[in-house]
Amino acid sequence: DRSSHPSLEEVKKINQNIKFKLSNIQTKEILISNNFDFKNLNEFYFQWELLNDGHRISEGKINKIDIEPHESKKVKINIPEIIQDGETYLNIYAKRKNNYMLVPKDYTVAYEQFYIGGHVKSKGNKNYKGKIKVFENEKSIDLIGKSFKISFNKKNGELQEINYGKQNILLEGIKANFWRSPNDNDYGYNMSSILNVWKKASNNQILKTLQVKNYQEEGVEVKSKYLIPDIDGSIEIKYTISSDGKINVTTTLSDISSSLPMLPKFGTNFIINKKYNNVKWYGRGPHENYQDRKTSSLVGIYESKVSELYYPYIRPQENGNRTDTRWLILSDSEGKGIIIETGETFEFSAHHQLNNDFDGGNIKYRKQATDLKRPIIHTTDIVERPLINLNIDYKQMGVGGDNSWGRKPHKKYQIKADNLSFSYSISPYN
Repeated sequence: DRSSHPSLEEVKKINQNIKFKLSNIQTKEILISNNFDFKNLNEFYFQWELLNDGHRISEGKINKIDIEPHESKKVKINIPEIIQDGETYLNIYAKRKNNYMLVPKDYTVAYEQFYIGGHVKSKGNKNYKGKIKVFENEKSIDLIGKSFKISFNKKNGELQEINYGKQNILLEGIKANFWRSPNDNDYGYNMSSILNVWKKASNNQILKTLQVKNYQEEGVEVKSKYLIPDIDGSIEIKYTISSDGKINVTTTLSDISSSLPMLPKFGTNFIINKKYNNVKWYGRGPHENYQDRKTSSLVGIYESKVSELYYPYIRPQENGNRTDTRWLILSDSEGKGIIIETGETFEFSAHHQLNNDFDGGNIKYRKQATDLKRPIIHTTDIVERPLINLNIDYKQMGVGGDNSWGRKPHKKYQIKADNLSFSYSISPYN
């Protein structure tokens, strides 16, 4: 239907003919370069905004800048003194003053974002002291606090219930995940075969030990450790539950041989109730982005429905990822739900489909040699399920694209086989 793919946003950003460089934050100067061959930048006006933890705290406009083709000029912007509390970014945009051929007035032709400094403040509930009651039976370990119940399945070691007063949010518990559905570029280097050991590792994890320790007012710790025979390694998921219902989740991959191939991703996957379909996040957006395709996605606060995070590629594949996320909220129609945070950043995706729904595998091929062994699967095969499938990831390898017939993502965008660990927290949100 000639609608643009998310990658077109990246093409536009990289090839923009107006470039920006933060020359000196103390003197509040930005170097603007005109890479057009014939246009003077007086055809455009410039807007800027200062963000603190994703919220606009100041903005301004520069109506006239005279910069001839292939020349640069330092421009002073009237930004206020930088707030030290929180994380600060400066965004600048170049927009058309008038209609020009197919380009309408006020259209953004170029933009840039600059990190000024600081660290994002936590949005989760503050800890308070209180004891958690721990009950065990043959089937489960139940933790009950003042306004929550959190439960673990003793058979598989998985978190099976998060109830913050209304109902169980979970449909399926947290599992370690190392696999992504192959994209078009992945099929070019036969990723579905050469990295298939990580798909097996995601699907075959054998519970070895399940331990629980009650630290009274300091909270309760539950450790689930699994053997992964396909890679001769192990994975441990440690849950630390505090008295306010906050769950700190630490996933640690151990005993990993350096001879193993790179990981498609390192993260976790779980499934929650479909009613929590309002998504709000502080990170890169609004369109999907990956670690090697994210300069067009500015760090900010964005809102969406879960269904809008899905991008319907003609051949279903990995889609809808967001990188450099500081926090993520999933809420119901009353604004209640969960917030996920990390001390650093994480990647996430949320769909009304399972991960496997986008995975064409490497078995069912077309017979024509010209089809490059791609499976018979189309967008029309994708159906909406009554669930929200949530991926919370440390990192996913890049999507590649130097070519689509053999090149892997660049090494700096690969995930080397190694012992890895990352953490995030789940808290009640209202």
